[in-house]
Amino acid sequence: MKRSDLDRLMFRFNSGSRMTTCVRILILTGVSLLPFLPEISLMSSFVYGALCLALGLTDPIWAVYGLFVTVTNYGFMSISEEATAVRIIAPVALISLVLYLVRHARPVRVQRSTPPLVFFIAYSVAITAIYGRLTNQLLGVAALALLLNIFVGESEINRERTIKAFILAVLVSALAGLIKGGFINAGNIERFIGGYTDPNEFAKYMLLGIVFTTSVNWHSRLVKHIITLSLWGALLLTYSRMGLVIGIAVLLIQVVSGGTQKSKSSLLVFGGATVIIFILVIVSVTSLGQALQIFASSWSQRFQTQERPAEFAIGSPHLYRLNDLTANRLDLYLASVQEWSRESIEVQLAGGGYNYSRIVLARRAGQLISTHSTFLQVLLDFGVFGLLLFVILCVSKLDTTSWRLPRFLHYNLAWLVYIASFLALAWVFSWSNLMFFAVVGARSRTRRKTDDSQYGSIREPERKS
Repeated sequence: MKRSDLDRLMFRFNSGSRMTTCVRILILTGVSLLPFLPEISLMSSFVYGALCLALGLTDPIWAVYGLFVTVTNYGFMSISEEATAVRIIAPVALISLVLYLVRHARPVRVQRSTPPLVFFIAYSVAITAIYGRLTNQLLGVAALALLLNIFVGESEINRERTIKAFILAVLVSALAGLIKGGFINAGNIERFIGGYTDPNEFAKYMLLGIVFTTSVNWHSRLVKHIITLSLWGALLLTYSRMGLVIGIAVLLIQVVSGGTQKSKSSLLVFGGATVIIFILVIVSVTSLGQALQIFASSWSQRFQTQERPAEFAIGSPHLYRLNDLTANRLDLYLASVQEWSRESIEVQLAGGGYNYSRIVLARRAGQLISTHSTFLQVLLDFGVFGLLLFVILCVSKLDTTSWRLPRFLHYNLAWLVYIASFLALAWVFSWSNLMFFAVVGARSRTRRKTDDSQYGSIREPERKS
């Protein structure tokens, strides 16, 4: 297959024509905006679910796309005080994937990470069931993680389409935030949250979108660059320190891993263009001086020291600055380890079940609070055994195609973003981790032979006719 043919194939969202694909994307995206209107949220959610199911029965990628749109717009998808449209769309995606796998009955192509994923999920669900703490989200994420893992591993096309469905959903979330004024005041700073509820989680979505955008083939480089720049602009508006640091690291890795001078220059141009476009967007809303002042003062405030809560004080002067810059996360980490050490040996080894970490820390803080670390959350919820299974799962997700450092970093960019987020954010069974369970580590067989042009991988020699 020629490279041009491959590009055209990867650009198509499914096996239908390009026009049909675009129409379906516009319909699903447009209908998904209806739940943002609270007076018809329940009805529109059912309409959206019915549409996703109808299209999902023909191709499950449409139901998967609908699920991604729903979870990335979590903040706008409320259908009651305690429920969101996820309760409608998640079962639709499950049904679509199950029926697809049943109709296309064939030997399952198991990824290297599938067995560790199965063991970790089975153990987590079992421990949580023993303590009677099973939740719809835990069961939903677990089931969809397994089905998506099988779906993605079945073919290269499924992998590419799943990634593009996620990217489009992330863009919809950013667009929805602009339409609905998705900002939250945190520390006297207006932070962009898109269609989500938390600026740091939203920044995580933007980072993943940036990384995945550069990992798949696009029909047009212009499309790739526009998507990347848009996601960078949304990321900068979150004023997330974690997002900024990881984003800069991603840019540096992309520059270092670029195999040709052309790719390195392109990345530098994209980075510079991102800043320029971001400034122009702000200037279009307000005056240049005021825009730059707001932008600079907001980021400056984000890096100022903050007062620590006494109940979580570390006390070490050497860690004071680092603790402040991480919003007292070191205090939380220390408290989590201390509380874990005070538990019985059974809980230390086997855990207390999903969400037990919040109960443990509530004893100390007087309110429900997370560990702000996925690894510590897994330790408290599922014990040493669960943490060991999770670490094995993470290691199995590594792409070891090449051990040369630049290419190793390039192939594992999404993995690195997830691991960095696991160090700063909690909730292993979060909807934002579906791509980690399903896609990360599913090495593109196409990229083994062909060049992902931005990074200068080895090209397959052309065969002589």
